[in-house]
Amino acid sequence: PIVHGASRHTRRLIHAVEQQRQVRSFSTGQDPCCVEFPLTANNISRETQVLTTDHLSQWERAALTRWGRYITTLEKQVLARAGQMIGRPGVVFDFGCGEGRWTGLLREEGWQAICGDIDEVALAKCAERNPGCRCVTHTMGDERFPVDDAAVDLVLCIEVPGVLESAWFREEMARVLKPGGMVVGIFHNINSARGLLRAVQDKQRGQYCFYQMGFSKWSSRMRSVGLDIVH
Repeated sequence: PIVHGASRHTRRLIHAVEQQRQVRSFSTGQDPCCVEFPLTANNISRETQVLTTDHLSQWERAALTRWGRYITTLEKQVLARAGQMIGRPGVVFDFGCGEGRWTGLLREEGWQAICGDIDEVALAKCAERNPGCRCVTHTMGDERFPVDDAAVDLVLCIEVPGVLESAWFREEMARVLKPGGMVVGIFHNINSARGLLRAVQDKQRGQYCFYQMGFSKWSSRMRSVGLDIVH
């Protein structure tokens, strides 16, 4: 198990399995209480308005496709489940925040937010949409979150290819989370039908494929550092 200070905490991993990609959430500490954490119609309407009225980034355009809408629905479900398990709004670190659509959704539920991204233009838009949030530029290759030890209740890593699978991310996740904290993210499963097809296509085109690992291998590595799947 990973150690925080002088205390040893069990870590739990919450996940919603989807055949092509898998939305993941992780937690640390004692069993959290469950209270309602609604994703209200007002929240969803606000997000849709942001997506359709602003100049859209690549990821925001992707979110409006049929596949993107499907994935977004799963992400909302897992995010809501994480909120239920944590039990109350706290501090969220949105890693790879983009324009801040998930940050905005959580802020409406009372969360305080720290946002990080390598895209300064997207980060500026996130700051504009979410006044009062702490927005920090993340440098490519930097393997440390701009967050203090045991400082956040929730880490988001949604649509950030290659990060959730990395060793440094596992270590940083353990460092920054409070006991009972969670991480919600997307894992790109190369053993899924979509992953296998994409791997073949990218190889033929000579392109980098962000589907790099199967779920069994990834979950085994998570367990090796004390992380367990809980949802």
